[in-house]
Amino acid sequence: MSQATKVKKQKRFPADQRRKMMMEDAAEYFAKHGFDRSTRHIADEIGVTQGLIYFHFDSLEDFIQLTIEHQLGSLYQATNWNDATPSLEDSIVDYYCDFFEEMTETKFRLFLMASLAGRKWSTWDRDRASGSGLLEGFVSRLRNDLGLPELESLPITDKERELVLSLHGAVVYLQMRRYVFKTAEISDITKRIRCTVSAFIEGAPAKMRAIHRDNVRNPPAIPPNE
Repeated sequence: MSQATKVKKQKRFPADQRRKMMMEDAAEYFAKHGFDRSTRHIADEIGVTQGLIYFHFDSLEDFIQLTIEHQLGSLYQATNWNDATPSLEDSIVDYYCDFFEEMTETKFRLFLMASLAGRKWSTWDRDRASGSGLLEGFVSRLRNDLGLPELESLPITDKERELVLSLHGAVVYLQMRRYVFKTAEISDITKRIRCTVSAFIEGAPAKMRAIHRDNVRNPPAIPPNE
């Protein structure tokens, strides 16, 4: 246990500040070691007692889930993708630059650990029908710019979802290179993100039109009324 941790353990803090400090310390631990540890072990590693964990949190599971939420709950913020200004390319670049800046190494590793463990947080459950969700927002704006059917009349298709995820995956891979593989120093992230987004924007309109031509020729099956 470090001297700084010992000081934090010994000093009295307001309850809200103590909870936040515990979650920040736990995030560092979970990001490196995962969640399959005993309460005693986690308490020892973050420099608190088991009793303090149960004083501030309902259970170990509550502590883990609130720590994940505290770190990752703000990553996917609602965005009005249908705002005509700025351009779609600039909107996506701005979105991902903010996303990249927000995603520290601890958050990224915790993101991977939580995803592999099948854990979710609030922004995974965002109401996508509003168009504020990442996938649906992108597709809604692309359709609007190309004069294609709105989501209200034709829900997002699997091919559209994969098209947008190819962009998201490319940006997330920049994080993999930076924090996991450590093979590249991402010095000018805005330039790198714009290059990735520009390639997507260049090819996306033709692909979207092709997807919708296929839908006209082979419309998705509509389940019968029960």
